[in-house]
Amino acid sequence: MQKLLQQEGSVHKFNDRATMESVAQAIIANGEFIGVIRGHERYGLYFPDPIGYRLDSNNSRIPL
Repeated sequence: MQKLLQQEGSVHKFNDRATMESVAQAIIANGEFIGVIRGHERYGLYFPDPIGYRLDSNNSRIPL
């Protein structure tokens, strides 16, 4: 995680592995195309409960 944080400037940290896997499956099944960001196609989906947080190089935490 630290290496990716240094390379990308931010990381997504999920509550646990089960949450990460269910989020991935839900996005694959129902995600909406957001656009191309930093050379990668991005898809998103809103969840009713927090699934983790986005951590940036300034140690800011934004709920996902």
